[in-house]
Amino acid sequence: MVQACSSLLATGACQTANCTKNHLVKFCQTCRLICQDVHSYASHLGGRGHAAKLKYSSINVFCPICDKNFVASSWNSHIQGRKHLNASQGAGQAPRIQPQEGRPPPGSLHCRLCNSNVKINGWETHQSGPAHRKKEQYFLLKAVFDVATNDKGSAVILPPEELDFETVEPAHARQGVTKQLVIQVTDPSASYKIVQVTVAGSSSKRNTAFTVERPARNQIVDYGIDTTLNVTCAQSNRGRFEARVEVLFEDIRSKERFVIVRPVLVAIGSVEEHRALQPVTPYVAPRRPKQQRHMTEVEEGVVPPFETSIPWTTRLPFYMIPDDLFAFLSKRQPNLVPETGRKFLPQRLAPETYTRLFEVLLWCEEFKISQDLEKFDIPNARIEYRRPYHFLPVPGLAEKRPSVLIGDEILVQPTGAAQGGKWYSGFVHIIERDEVGLRFGRGFQNFNPGERFYVRFKYNRIVSRREHQAIKATPPVHRLQFPLLTHVKLQTALQGAIVIYNPDIETNPAQKRAVSSIVRLPPGSPPFIVFGPPGTGKTVTIIEAIRQLLRNPDVAILASAPSNAAADIVAVRLKDYLTPDQLFRFYAPSYRGNVPPGLAPYTFKKGNVHSVHELNKMASFRVIVTTCLSGCVPPGIGLPRGHFTHIFVDEAGQASEPECLVPITGILGNATNVILSGDPCQLGPIVQSPIAVEFGLGVSFLERLMEDTMYDEHEQDGNTIVKLVKNFRSHVSILQYPNNCFYKNDLEACGNQDTDAFIGSTLLPNPSYPVIFHAIPGLDQREANSPSFFNVDEVLQVKTYVEELHRLGAGEDYTPMPSTFHPNNSTVADDVGIITPYHGQVLKIRQALANSAMTRVKVASVEEYQGQERKIIIISTVRSSRNYIETDLRHTLGFVSHPRRFNVAVTRAKALLIVVGDPATLSLDPLWKGFLALIHRNGGWTGDEIPWNIENDIEDDQLEEATRIGILDNMQQLAERVEALTLDAVFVEPDDGDDDS
Repeated sequence: MVQACSSLLATGACQTANCTKNHLVKFCQTCRLICQDVHSYASHLGGRGHAAKLKYSSINVFCPICDKNFVASSWNSHIQGRKHLNASQGAGQAPRIQPQEGRPPPGSLHCRLCNSNVKINGWETHQSGPAHRKKEQYFLLKAVFDVATNDKGSAVILPPEELDFETVEPAHARQGVTKQLVIQVTDPSASYKIVQVTVAGSSSKRNTAFTVERPARNQIVDYGIDTTLNVTCAQSNRGRFEARVEVLFEDIRSKERFVIVRPVLVAIGSVEEHRALQPVTPYVAPRRPKQQRHMTEVEEGVVPPFETSIPWTTRLPFYMIPDDLFAFLSKRQPNLVPETGRKFLPQRLAPETYTRLFEVLLWCEEFKISQDLEKFDIPNARIEYRRPYHFLPVPGLAEKRPSVLIGDEILVQPTGAAQGGKWYSGFVHIIERDEVGLRFGRGFQNFNPGERFYVRFKYNRIVSRREHQAIKATPPVHRLQFPLLTHVKLQTALQGAIVIYNPDIETNPAQKRAVSSIVRLPPGSPPFIVFGPPGTGKTVTIIEAIRQLLRNPDVAILASAPSNAAADIVAVRLKDYLTPDQLFRFYAPSYRGNVPPGLAPYTFKKGNVHSVHELNKMASFRVIVTTCLSGCVPPGIGLPRGHFTHIFVDEAGQASEPECLVPITGILGNATNVILSGDPCQLGPIVQSPIAVEFGLGVSFLERLMEDTMYDEHEQDGNTIVKLVKNFRSHVSILQYPNNCFYKNDLEACGNQDTDAFIGSTLLPNPSYPVIFHAIPGLDQREANSPSFFNVDEVLQVKTYVEELHRLGAGEDYTPMPSTFHPNNSTVADDVGIITPYHGQVLKIRQALANSAMTRVKVASVEEYQGQERKIIIISTVRSSRNYIETDLRHTLGFVSHPRRFNVAVTRAKALLIVVGDPATLSLDPLWKGFLALIHRNGGWTGDEIPWNIENDIEDDQLEEATRIGILDNMQQLAERVEALTLDAVFVEPDDGDDDS
């Protein structure tokens, strides 16, 4: 049987000096690394990098003395254990041995590429599956390319690794810049003939930047005589361009042929601007602490004053993670996700399993967040005392890595303290750009100013505890969490027609139907859903429904949303119709953000801290607006169950189910109606634990309900759900693709003349199509200890568009739209929004726009733009790579490969959408590929050429997706040429007697 995923990938000439054998290319499963021969593989296994990876690896290794598998990360403790020592003594062997590869269970084979055990009867199916084939193709092509770039025999090409033109000014690149490759022969007795020289593209089918001056046909290269190949870069577009020069040689004596490859690359752009935006310090990945420090004694710090600003009537339980679950999650064992499900989770979601399922998922999420915080430990920190706070510098604080909030707890211990020594707890009172102000207990005052400390960030469990409280507040209410059509009651008859306040809703049948349904909803109904795709007036509909409900003097409403920004929108729109005695906007005491203009009278503070009025006053408000997590406050201060007749949760698709239930379950009465509004096709909850994601914590309450036929928007329209379909935001061309992909083409473009603002503009490649894709191959970089990517080439292209928009804005034909943020001073800067998935790119774009007329442009992540809109949206996708195999096939593309983030990003624009990115990378995702193809067909493409033949687009499986668009095409051609000359690139059956196996 051919075992395609053994360590034996392909055969090739050994690259080690004084070795003439052909060896099998080796694959290290632990490091996911290819070694060219047995010598480099042995060297790798003995290296520090492999040892470090093995220490924390979750793969299985085998102990031949004990005849058992063990998790690699526990190997050192195993060989020091009593059982192993006794077994090694009995076998007469030294106990300290190297681990062997893990053995699969009986009846199974282990797939090393996929790192999984497969039943023997399913082996062939696994081998032919798309996931395995994709990994197989990647590692084979990587091996082929790595072999091809090595010099062969006595033939050498200089430079030895790559020909880098570095950064070239655009004007010079248009004229052409030339550099040389030099061919040398290092052995006086050797002689070679140059058969062919070709230049092939790397990450696209077309090489658009480089040409090579071919040598004379069958030119001979001999010892002592250098042969030069002139490589010319000529390109009118900005960006990073790559290709490879492939030189086919023939040995004069043996007539054997071989290929040597040299990558060539260039960055075209302003040298000065590139230099200004380069990493300040090289990127260094954060390392896990060498030893975990156990906290046996902790001196408590001084909590911020807001901790006592709410008069809670009950104490919040701790809901600590059980010891057995904590121990299980700590083992870092293989198959952790399915094993956790098998051991700790119920098999299905039902009323009787509801609480158990979500409490375990919340604990798994808490464990993962706490674990991730470990990499931000600071081993040798200085702490400066500036009365009354101790200030701690926190690298990455501005990027929220780690995320630190007022009230969080940070633990410190003197550097070099003994294991089990005393820790000191400091609570965060102040947050500045790169440091936090802490208050410690009295014992901490005894340290010298120059003392160094080990710093550990502690997860703030308040959020998790509130969510546990929400799912345990009552047993599951069937009509809330498990509604059926039998729970739906006949809608209340109204005397006379509803008189709509907002005249725009009067002419919108879906909005009017939603308002009417909410008003007529019988007490104690199942949740009612307003399905609001982008720009369809979801929040306007909710505001109208609230105003209609308030006609009844007995109505009291709690309105919540996952974020303060979304809650503010609801409160700001309601304040125009309600007095400060009717409407209350509650902010958490820890909130330090800005209160929107005009909303301050609707809030309350004790001193400088947000708080609540006394109970009778709170009970008198007609509407209270909070975030979801702050929705625990009304019942927490004593408002009784059933106090609110209606509970609204806006943007409910962004909240996890436990978070969404925080404002509901603690105060829900038998007659309380719940209204959820949102869009499951936009951003959902942010969940970090793979276990929690797998078993449903990432599915919002809104989305889970909408998956049931009870909430079919066509069959149950007006009974349990209404889908809004008139889009008032975007030009029809901007709306076209997301409408087709996410909303079944139900949306109708109903924008006013503002959406046509750029039709006919000279900025557009097609004057009648207000969507631009600017193709720019770039380079994603990182710096210092931030894992956040940035792309200088895209930064500068975005800056160019912003400058052009500013120039257009200075003309008489441009009318800035009224701005939400600067109503009395609206400029073109207020009309432009820039969206990018990485904070590193946010900072670089802000740096590029600093000190310009457009410095006020909002540059933010897609999460910050959900619920917002701009006349012009520019998207910088960031991810690109000069390493066209490694990155294109293996990296994570941020929001690029996340359909919901894509949907939010491309639906924020009203009149003009500009996307800047690398089409070769983006096209790896079928959703993006379809979008780019649509733009190209409509004439909105500019910059570098499209990297695939758009006429041949066909539907295909996942593996062939990458091949079809050309990412692998040229590499495959190279592989075929090299295989014919130097490699027997087939997967072979390992020989048990071969020492190289």
